[in-house]
Amino acid sequence: MFDTLQSIFGSVGAGSPGNSKYISFAAMAGAVLNFMMAVAFAISILAVAYSAIMYIVSGGNPDNTKKAWNAFIYGVVGAAVSVGLFALTRIVLSGFGVEGVRTDINQIIPGF
Repeated sequence: MFDTLQSIFGSVGAGSPGNSKYISFAAMAGAVLNFMMAVAFAISILAVAYSAIMYIVSGGNPDNTKKAWNAFIYGVVGAAVSVGLFALTRIVLSGFGVEGVRTDINQIIPGF
């Protein structure tokens, strides 16, 4: 099992410089969290775009305009939470001594 995890997360680039063969649990968790936060941020941006389309299509109907406004607020709050969690994750990981965790999918899963 650990060999499989090592083959998936082995090239994240954490640990001592020049030694990406071994990865710490904190570095692996940081890479997974960074990826999840990037996905959450993308979803929140899509929610903002969807709310704009809802607002345009509403045609001035107060109920539909309110739904579009609520979707916009949720999308903006989601983006703000994602950015805040990204910063918090960086602070916590730097406390564990993990620096420079990359989220490039080609670095995490070679050949993807």
